[in-house]
Amino acid sequence: MALVWLLFNSSEIQITISEEEVEVNRIPRLYSRMDVVLILIFVFISMISTVSLFRESTKATKPYEYREILDKLQGAKRDIIEYVIEEGGAVRQTDIVQGTGLSKGTVSRTLKGLCDI
Repeated sequence: MALVWLLFNSSEIQITISEEEVEVNRIPRLYSRMDVVLILIFVFISMISTVSLFRESTKATKPYEYREILDKLQGAKRDIIEYVIEEGGAVRQTDIVQGTGLSKGTVSRTLKGLCDI
């Protein structure tokens, strides 16, 4: 068994021949084959974990959850949140003013209040 292990993990040697002597030196490897296999396994597992976490974090909230949030809001807050949801989640403040019909001041104060929550 030990012989098989030595054959599997053979290392390179350097032979130096001079006029007086022959010198044999082993050149150590930075990583063994087993190290490389383990590293590749851990990299693969890390990639799978990262992809699954990314997918979970980017999933949109389900529509019924939006309804629960909207039911708790009233007035300008409700109008603004509803508009943002309808537009896909990312809108400019000027678009909110045009889309909801609220004044610039009302939108500004309401958004500031929502950010402070």
